[in-house]
Amino acid sequence: MDLAVIIVTHNQHDLLRQCLRSVLAAMNGVEGEVVVVDNASTDATQQVMAGEFPQVRVIHNQTNLHYTRAVNQGMRATDAQYVFLLNDDTEVEPDCLRALIAFMDAHPRCGAVGPMLVSPDFDVQRSAQKFPTPFREIMCGVGIAWWLRNRQWAAGMQSQYPAPMETQIVDWACGGALLLRRSVMERLGYHDVSYLFYRDDPDIGMRMRLAGWEVWYNSNARVIHHHGMSTVKTNSKTRFELVSVRSRRHYHRKFHGLPAVILVECCYGVSALLRAFKSLALLRLQAAAEQWQKFVLLFEALAVPPEEREAIAGYHDASYNGMDAGPNSDTCRADRINPVSRCTEEGVQP
Repeated sequence: MDLAVIIVTHNQHDLLRQCLRSVLAAMNGVEGEVVVVDNASTDATQQVMAGEFPQVRVIHNQTNLHYTRAVNQGMRATDAQYVFLLNDDTEVEPDCLRALIAFMDAHPRCGAVGPMLVSPDFDVQRSAQKFPTPFREIMCGVGIAWWLRNRQWAAGMQSQYPAPMETQIVDWACGGALLLRRSVMERLGYHDVSYLFYRDDPDIGMRMRLAGWEVWYNSNARVIHHHGMSTVKTNSKTRFELVSVRSRRHYHRKFHGLPAVILVECCYGVSALLRAFKSLALLRLQAAAEQWQKFVLLFEALAVPPEEREAIAGYHDASYNGMDAGPNSDTCRADRINPVSRCTEEGVQP
C-alpha cells in the first residue's frame, strides 16, 4: 500500500465531511486508505462516518486523547509506505497527494514533505518555519524580532522564512498537512506524547535533522486550510495557551537543556510583567490584565492540566484500539480490516 491518510478529529463533523470528500477525490489513482481517529466526539461524527463514509476506517476513542497519542494510533493502524497527516479543517486539492508521493519517491533522503497551505481565499499561509531556538524564542518573546522583521541582517532571529517560498529544504513543516516516510517515523519513534499538541511538528523536524533526514516544503502541492476552525469548538475544554507553554518547555528541555528552558521562560515572564506595568501606567486595564494572566500562566503550567491527565489515563485502554499489539503479535490483525476497529491489550506505550 502506498499511502494512508490519517485524520484526527473531535466534534467537527461538518469540517470532517468536507475534508473527507476532498481526500477521497484526491485518492483517485492512489493505492491507499483513509483512517479517521475520533477522539470521543459527542456530535454527529459517528453518524456521518457510518452513513456517508463507510469505506473509511474509523478508530473510536472513549476519551479525548488529543493529538499526539491519537495520531500515533492512526499511524500504527496501517502498513502504508507513506503516511499523510491531515487536520480535519482542511481540503486537499485533486493533484496534491499524487504530487507529494511523486516528490517523496524522487527524493530518497526526504523523510517529510509539507504542501503549500492556503486560506479559502487562496492567500498563502506560513506552513514551514525555522527551528524555535532559545535565541529566536527570546527575540520573539521580548518583541525584538518583530521590530526588526524588515531588516535583512536580522533574518537569523526570525522564525519565518522569506516569502514567497519555493520548493526547498526547511527546518520543519506544519503537521496539519504533512507526508511522512513511515520507515523513518518507525525509527524515530512516532510522535512524542509528552506534547499534548503544539511543537510536535518542529520536534519531528529536529529529530529528522539529527538522524540525517531532510524535511521539504513543496510549493507545487496545495491544501486549503480553514485556519483555527479545528479548535474553535473546544476552547472551553482545553486551555490552549497553557498547553502551548508546556509544549514549549518540553521542546527546549529535550533539545537544548534545562538552562535554556529557564532562560526562555524568565524572558517571557519579565516581558509579560513589563508590558503589564506599561499598560497599567497608560490605564489600559484590559491589556494589563491580559499580560498579567500570561505571567501567571507560566506558573500554572508547572502543574499537569486536567486535559493532559485525562489523555494519559485514557490512553492505556485505547492504546491498541485498531492497532497491532506489537511487532511479533497479530492479536488485532482481524480487527484492523473492519470499518470500526476495537482491540484493547496491555503493551508498550509509543
